[in-house]
Amino acid sequence: MSMATFSGKRYFVTFIDDKSRYCVVYLLKSKSEVAAKFMEYAAMAETQTGKRVKYLQSDNGGEYESDKLARFCAEQGIQQRFTPPYTPQLNGVAERMNRTLVECARCMDENTLDWERATGVKQ
Repeated sequence: MSMATFSGKRYFVTFIDDKSRYCVVYLLKSKSEVAAKFMEYAAMAETQTGKRVKYLQSDNGGEYESDKLARFCAEQGIQQRFTPPYTPQLNGVAERMNRTLVECARCMDENTLDWERATGVKQ
């Protein structure tokens, strides 16, 4: 997102179930919140499905290489998979979802900068 929401959120992260393609979106004030949001997502996904999260696939962004996230994944037995640099096509499902979200938010509410309202995501 190029502009912040009215509550100061400038970023978003999506977590997508590989099998069902179920997607959860979190709005973030800073990229450093990614680890905490993944922990929240993993707990929710495991509670709702009764199955453990097996892996987290992401690009090599610093927010995914944090010590906090690495420790959590190691403790939970979650394998971290990183795509090679400059290969967004290997993260195609997530890249497409992110593009769709940005396009929808821009179309639905182009007269306001409130992405929370435009996307329906409240946090």
